[in-house]
Amino acid sequence: MLQRLFKNNGYTTGCFGKRHLPKNEMALSWDSSATTINPKLDPSDENYQDWLRGNGLYEKYSDAAGNAIMDSNLFCRISKLKADQRDAAYTANKTNAFLKKCKANDTSFFCWATFHGPHQPYTPPQKWADMYKPEGMTLPLNVDEPIENLPHELQNWRRNKKTPWNLGAAAENKDLYRTYLAYYYAQVTEVDHYMGIIIEQLNRLGLAQNTIIIYASDHGDFTAHHGMAEKCALGHNVYEDTLRIPLIISWPGRLEENIVCENLVELIDLYPTLIDLLNLKTPAKMQSLAGISLKPTLTEGKAVPRKYAFSENWSQVTVISKRYKLGRWIDPGPLPKYRMRDNRQRSPDMLFDLRNDPLETVNQIANPEFGDVKTELDNAMQQWIAKTPATGRDKFIQSQLKKSV
Repeated sequence: MLQRLFKNNGYTTGCFGKRHLPKNEMALSWDSSATTINPKLDPSDENYQDWLRGNGLYEKYSDAAGNAIMDSNLFCRISKLKADQRDAAYTANKTNAFLKKCKANDTSFFCWATFHGPHQPYTPPQKWADMYKPEGMTLPLNVDEPIENLPHELQNWRRNKKTPWNLGAAAENKDLYRTYLAYYYAQVTEVDHYMGIIIEQLNRLGLAQNTIIIYASDHGDFTAHHGMAEKCALGHNVYEDTLRIPLIISWPGRLEENIVCENLVELIDLYPTLIDLLNLKTPAKMQSLAGISLKPTLTEGKAVPRKYAFSENWSQVTVISKRYKLGRWIDPGPLPKYRMRDNRQRSPDMLFDLRNDPLETVNQIANPEFGDVKTELDNAMQQWIAKTPATGRDKFIQSQLKKSV
């Protein structure tokens, strides 16, 4: 694991925020930690819920997870907590305390500050919500995409009129979408603010010039594209709205600056990239890494040597080239909570031309003009499956995918 690799190289490690890690060494092998989610799910040295209780704020916090938020439109509600009482502030404060300690001890550090937002429930504090007026929000051009275009689970969401995911009501009253967008942007600004607080701390401590900063996310949000909200992970693993995420890497004076790179990159590239940038010593019997080091791109501006990117979850596996994207449906097998209702409701596979259809509203899977493209992406997918180790549920998923192809 990355934090263990850093520790073995003499770094002090810290992880603060929505860690969301399994209860094994992945969660427990940090020198310092604090979680902003339920500590029973995410064991840490400290936790946000105890901090709230100690400051008499837990009732205001828990209100966001109670009946009030479940009765709200699209999970939208103003938080009763002030900006400096929120989990984003807690994450930044814990991170900055860790950085100060590392500076005092003159130790190298690896720190992961992980924010909950922007994410449902969309409950920004009033301070950030005031910056975005719902009536000023511009809705995406595909907000009214025909429901029949979508995978079945997304169709169910789009028809639903019961809170909190009442997208059926939002289709009739677009102000619900606009409020959702405004609150989402408010949460983005909240995270931006506290990222700035952390960067200010690095500058204040004289650490900025010798610190690599990586800004990324685990997934995106529909933000009303396709008439959808959140990520609807059960229903797809194909749309740009949730698969395409930000990735910004900074190391003043060491990396190319102000460069926008359109190459295909995956989050698994970060591990080998950090090994190369920092000359980390790795174990002799270390498992081969699936990712590609981005060091030549970051330091010399070279193109990333990747023709296809891949994404897989329990509902779809997707292969992405510079222009095209193919999503194949898979049945998650012995997981009743996530099973498709039956094979009769299995959605068609999905093929998009990202150049001519950037909003992904025209599925070309049955179009014979795209036969060669489909064959090329199918072949790439099968090659990836053959070389990508699978364990447990993944073995079943991949066996089902081979059958479907």
